[in-house]
Amino acid sequence: MLDVLLINPFISYNTLSEDMPDDNYHHYPPLGYLYLAAALRKNGFKVDVIDTSSNLTLKQTISIIKTKKPKIIGLSAMMANMRGAYQLATEIKKKIKPAPLIILGGHHVSSDPTIIQRFPCFDIGITGEGEITLPLIVDRIINKKEKIKNITINGELPSNLNKLPFPARDLIDVNILKSKPVVGMITTRGCPYHCIFCSRPAISKTIRYLSPKLVVAEMIDIFKKTNINEFCFHDDTFNLDDQHVIDICQEIIKSGHKFNWVCQGRFNLIKEKVVKIMAKAGCTKIMFGVESGNERIRNMVVGKGITDIQIKKGINLCWKYNIEPDVFLMLGFPTETDKELSDTINFGKKFLPNMIGVNITSAYPGSKLWNNLVKNNELNPRIIDDYILGKLGEGFRKAWPNYIPKGMTLEHLISARNLAQRKFYLTPKYILKRISRDFTSWKKMKENILQAYSIFRYGQSYKKRN
Repeated sequence: MLDVLLINPFISYNTLSEDMPDDNYHHYPPLGYLYLAAALRKNGFKVDVIDTSSNLTLKQTISIIKTKKPKIIGLSAMMANMRGAYQLATEIKKKIKPAPLIILGGHHVSSDPTIIQRFPCFDIGITGEGEITLPLIVDRIINKKEKIKNITINGELPSNLNKLPFPARDLIDVNILKSKPVVGMITTRGCPYHCIFCSRPAISKTIRYLSPKLVVAEMIDIFKKTNINEFCFHDDTFNLDDQHVIDICQEIIKSGHKFNWVCQGRFNLIKEKVVKIMAKAGCTKIMFGVESGNERIRNMVVGKGITDIQIKKGINLCWKYNIEPDVFLMLGFPTETDKELSDTINFGKKFLPNMIGVNITSAYPGSKLWNNLVKNNELNPRIIDDYILGKLGEGFRKAWPNYIPKGMTLEHLISARNLAQRKFYLTPKYILKRISRDFTSWKKMKENILQAYSIFRYGQSYKKRN
């Protein structure tokens, strides 16, 4: 019999095939679950993990639970997969008698702790991080036979990441990709920034660093066990501290291993000496959140604190050292005008990054945008429950509503998004650059053709509002 089974639920079990990643999507195993599993094993508990990459239906998942007979099931969910977490928890209570205790953790319960009282299919909630708190709760339930139900417990933050065991990657198949595998890692936790759309502060704001020696030791350990040398650092801001980055790069170089890796960064923190050593240590891509092409929206509304000059400098530095600068943008912030929308539409053509990702803004529980909308009676917080119960429809991308600024429409924002992509991706300069870079790889060329067709086929003409 298993002590704890950790399950990464689907977005919705009614739209299983739609929510699964396609062949070109890099699925990263659930790093949080693997840290929790390692912490539980360190404390002597028998634990296993079920990941969404296994493509299991609700019926198949229940069958596995019956076979493994866990005493406790741990689910973790953001707003996106709260629908799936609810479906799974409800089915467990219906089909398994006596039902295992169900613990809910993750972003959503951290920003919405009363969900445990509203949805009794979840027995316990843990907010924040769980490596310290979860084993203590499991011990109280299994060894001390305490009955703990219908409460939310604040998770204690691990103050020293170096004391945590490596994630229990042996519990999953890291070769889940049909293409070349990529392993997710972290070197820091916490984020000091407060962007209006982000719910990350609900988990933790305290910045903590993993020892550069341990970071590289983990990379080497993964390579020895799997022969995988591709990594993605999931730190909210990898280049938060120059010396931390430099030390990691020096450790990689000193190891003699040829690792390729990508990370997320901020343009206002980028420095040439750091980019130079990152390139030498194997960094191939940095992903930057810019959010808006307009400085007023970006800094006065979103709270990004990044100037156009810093963006231009950062992109040029990346290209100088053959690191691809990818940029992510959003459309539809409070008070945004058509002129400011146009600045985002023209961002790619103006700054020439490697690629752009353009999304329409949504409000998530725990974010400043959400809190402001609720405070001003512009949004009913009951939308959370409606989404979880399936009243808004199935599939997060189709069901969860975008934020639409006053005076705009969703159609207007979709049109602007498509135009931004067309202006960047379907220009002769960009096309020739991609062909010259990718012509030796048929796979990359095929991806480029499909991407261009998609943008051309589904793009719409952008029209300013009357």
